[in-house]
Amino acid sequence: MIRVLGKGITAQAIKETFKNVILYDDTDFNTYDKVSNDVTVVSPGIPPYNEMVKNSNNIISDYDLIYNEMPFSIWISGTNGKTTTTQMCQHILKERGSICGGNIGTPVTKLNKEAKIWILETSSFTFHYTNKAKPNLYLLLPISDDHISWHGSFEEYESSKLKPLYMMEESPPTEPSLMCRMSIRSKRRSMR
Repeated sequence: MIRVLGKGITAQAIKETFKNVILYDDTDFNTYDKVSNDVTVVSPGIPPYNEMVKNSNNIISDYDLIYNEMPFSIWISGTNGKTTTTQMCQHILKERGSICGGNIGTPVTKLNKEAKIWILETSSFTFHYTNKAKPNLYLLLPISDDHISWHGSFEEYESSKLKPLYMMEESPPTEPSLMCRMSIRSKRRSMR
C-alpha cells in the first residue's frame, strides 16, 4: 500500500501509475492511520509541520518512489530561473534523447522510463522528503530568501537545496555518462 499525503498533480500521477494507492489531504486526518508502516509519499506542497506528516512513518518523495527506474538525470534547482534553465537544457539535449518534467510539465512518476536523459526542474520541497533518489548532474542556480514559511528558516531552505549534492556519488558513475561542456568565451555548446 502506498499512502500519499496530498491530492494535487503529484498525487494524482502516483495514483495513475501505481496500484494500491490511497490519497489523503488535511480533511482526511480523522481517517488517517497513524500507526501504519506503509510507505508514505508526501506531496511537495505539504510542509513538514503538518500533523499528518508528523504522524507518518516511512516518508519518501515521489522521486524516491521511482529512483530505481530513473535514467541518467539532470536536476535543476534554485530560487529563480529553474523553468527557463530546464527548458534550455531540454532544447540543447533533445537530440540526445532527453525529456523534461518534474515541477514543469510531466510529474516524475509519469515520465518515460525509456528516455535516455531526464531533465528535471526540482524544488526544495521535494528534496526535503527525498532520501534515496539522486541526480547524475545537479545544477543549483542562486538561492535567496524564499519559502521560509514552509521550511521554517533560510538555513533549512538552503539545506534542502544542497541535499542532492550530499547524496551524489563521489566517484564517477559506472554507466556511460553524458559530458556537457560550455565555453563561456565562445558561447558555443559542444557535446562529447
